[in-house]
Amino acid sequence: MKLAVYLENEVLDDNYIVDEDSNTIFIANNFNGDLKKTYDNNKIYDIVRQDYREKGYFYDKDDLEKYNFENVKELVITIDNSVSLSSIAIFLENNSKYFDKVHVNISEARYHELDKILKVPNSEKILFTLGSNSRNITYHELKTTVEIINKMVKGLDELSPLEQLMYLYDKVRDKVYADDKLNKETSRDVTSVLMGDKIVCLGYAQVFNLLVKKLGFNGNIERLTSIKDPKVGHARNIVYVNDPKYNLDDALLLFDLTFDAKQAEYDDSFLESYRFFAKPIDFFRRMEIGRYSSSVLRFFDNMDYKNTVLNMNELDDFEKTGFITTIIGGYKLKNQNKNVIEYLNFSTFNIDKEKCMTACDEMYKSLTKKISKEDFIKCLINVRKKEQEDDEKRYKSDLNSLSKTLYNTYKKNTKTQEERLLFEILSLSFSLDDALKLTEKILAEKGKTKQKKKNN
Repeated sequence: MKLAVYLENEVLDDNYIVDEDSNTIFIANNFNGDLKKTYDNNKIYDIVRQDYREKGYFYDKDDLEKYNFENVKELVITIDNSVSLSSIAIFLENNSKYFDKVHVNISEARYHELDKILKVPNSEKILFTLGSNSRNITYHELKTTVEIINKMVKGLDELSPLEQLMYLYDKVRDKVYADDKLNKETSRDVTSVLMGDKIVCLGYAQVFNLLVKKLGFNGNIERLTSIKDPKVGHARNIVYVNDPKYNLDDALLLFDLTFDAKQAEYDDSFLESYRFFAKPIDFFRRMEIGRYSSSVLRFFDNMDYKNTVLNMNELDDFEKTGFITTIIGGYKLKNQNKNVIEYLNFSTFNIDKEKCMTACDEMYKSLTKKISKEDFIKCLINVRKKEQEDDEKRYKSDLNSLSKTLYNTYKKNTKTQEERLLFEILSLSFSLDDALKLTEKILAEKGKTKQKKKNN
């Protein structure tokens, strides 16, 4: 017999039923309709909780410890974000002897306390699955993963939130992009990436996501899928940031480590560019509109979201447009609880477009927050001070290096040395957008003059 246990703390406004399939117990997030008709809301929790115990489901660790595990050879534990990993470690320390095999599934929400699970006895029969791994790992692999993570985030309390993110950004992108053709997971799973030398876009995103969660940030992986070819994809990160030191309030910022990553083993020039660090959504959408669809921010695939809201009429439109995924998911990142019911008109049971528009405006405002050039360079200087504690020669903060980094971060992709120099000179006196327009205008006029002379 195989027993699956889903652990979470009791929340009175959540409803669950239990069903069984081949002796494996799993949970569904809604009540059976007949059960609702039979029992009123005051009694229904007691009925279901009693049903849980009879079927082997446990609501908390106390229920688990009272259960007789006779005939249960394999135990699968999935841990909700409200359960302490310490309680699971204590339970397994007392009861793992009863099982031939134990699987412990750890969600991303528990990354900030990963080291607590190491209190679990070191046993070959116990395997772990991190939310960012596609395979089970041993106690030794988990321990090594946790040790590497702890080392990467050590001593960052003195840094502000944005400074912490920049420091981690540099740590994670300090690997050269390389795929493992024989085993794709090697360059994507957190454990394999941290312990090896293979990494691709999802690998960068998985590791960065784990580290920001370890520090207590709310973050997610934004997976992109090519509209023309669903087999082609990309991955980056979205993180919720509040940092008054750098004028960031209620900001949802995007990070694409792949395009800012190290290019060659002994080349540290990547440290002089942050083109894809902490950017607003429109920075990426200008390049991707019509080419990629997002798993997290799908509603804003088309930047004309106001027109999309106006054309929403039926409940199915919530799913078709990606409204639920984007808006509800965005509020979750911002630590705000929202329910889809809030966006319905109860008198007609149609979509309340005014409420939907307000929610989209709020979310878009968070997604379009920007870091000024002045704040960026201040942040960079402060992070370099911290990084120089690790390696003073490698992490440079001289005027030449800082100037080069500022230019590389904000420059436009240009074709000629002449164009690059002209843009750099103009950007000292004008805004970046104005500098770009002036550069293009000057070069266009120069091109016309050359052509005119040639014709004459």
